[in-house]
Amino acid sequence: MSNKVTINSKDYTFKTIDFNGICELEDLGLNIYDLKKGRMNACRALLAYHGNMTSDEAGNEIMAHLKNGGGFDDFAPMIDNLVNSDFFQAIRQPDEAPKTTTGEEPSQA
Repeated sequence: MSNKVTINSKDYTFKTIDFNGICELEDLGLNIYDLKKGRMNACRALLAYHGNMTSDEAGNEIMAHLKNGGGFDDFAPMIDNLVNSDFFQAIRQPDEAPKTTTGEEPSQA
């Protein structure tokens, strides 16, 4: 799994997402209970969190990224990082497998 994402030719290294990080992400507009419904807010909140910027600044970065031909798939590593974060690892039931960005369990090869 990657530990960074490149948006508008800028590298954003992922910060640790623990309980305090989740609280900060919620303050930035992330709803951890409904990631599928709020994907736009999730992308903006995660970019703001990892890029140490406001939600508005993150929204502007995302808009510029889209205008320059980028897509929302470019944000998938941030979603994967969130889903596999220290916070979610700590609250996951011992018999639960990690989820992917689609909410499905990874295939067993």
